[in-house]
Amino acid sequence: MMELAIGRILCVVMMLAMPAGESMPRNAWTGWISDSACRQRGVHGRDDPGFMDCARKCIEGGHKAVLVPADNNGTILTIANTKAVLPYAGRYVTLEGTLDVKTSTITVTKVTPLNKK
Repeated sequence: MMELAIGRILCVVMMLAMPAGESMPRNAWTGWISDSACRQRGVHGRDDPGFMDCARKCIEGGHKAVLVPADNNGTILTIANTKAVLPYAGRYVTLEGTLDVKTSTITVTKVTPLNKK
């Protein structure tokens, strides 16, 4: 009984410690790998060979890799470790990793290519 009460108290303390407006980072996101120069084209390119080549060249040229989420909510997520996603530039993928909520930046640990929807 005492352990249950302590567990509940810890849960409340953890919830109160979280800054208002921030959510817990998810660990998987689905969308298109694009680049920071033409990031919105990821929504329209959808595995188009021209888009895939353009995104790869832009990333290799120094533009940041980004994920354009499949839900198209307007939030673009920057990818911290570009080399992890370069082979998938322009592709529809699921990324796993950690999210820095303040900078909207994903550190990718796994990339799973998907068929376009």
